[in-house]
Amino acid sequence: MRSVSFLKLFIIVSLFVAGPSFGGDHWPDNLKNDMENAAIAIADNWTDDRDPTKQDWSWGEGVLAYGLIKTADWSGRSDFFNWVDDYLIHHQNEDPDIVWSDHCSPAISAFYISANMSPGNGVYPIAEKVVNYIMTAPRTESQNLLIHLGERADVFPYNVPG
Repeated sequence: MRSVSFLKLFIIVSLFVAGPSFGGDHWPDNLKNDMENAAIAIADNWTDDRDPTKQDWSWGEGVLAYGLIKTADWSGRSDFFNWVDDYLIHHQNEDPDIVWSDHCSPAISAFYISANMSPGNGVYPIAEKVVNYIMTAPRTESQNLLIHLGERADVFPYNVPG
């Protein structure tokens, strides 16, 4: 689903990830509280209105899922965690092809969960699939960097290895 503009996505993720530390010591407490309340309201709206099993396995949804996980972590809201967990498990069961960089960002949430929220429970297998892609993806010849379009690189002539 591509219903979120890049600007909205940036604002949403910025609020989610910043959490209680938004603005550090530079903002008055009432503004930090307003930003936290805004982040919670946006997260509530997002998770109430969107089925996690209907979201794409792509970069935007992955970044947003990471924002929700960070919000779940600092706010203690398990419903945000559950939404992301449902998203990850759904896609794990769907077993998507990981063939370019845009398919990697959703795994960030899986790694964050396993490292910070449920250590010792292992990593979602789909995250391991992303790591395998990163380790074996097509690389540029000159600097050994990932070719962003991965296996799709031959479709776009401007993405020539170099």
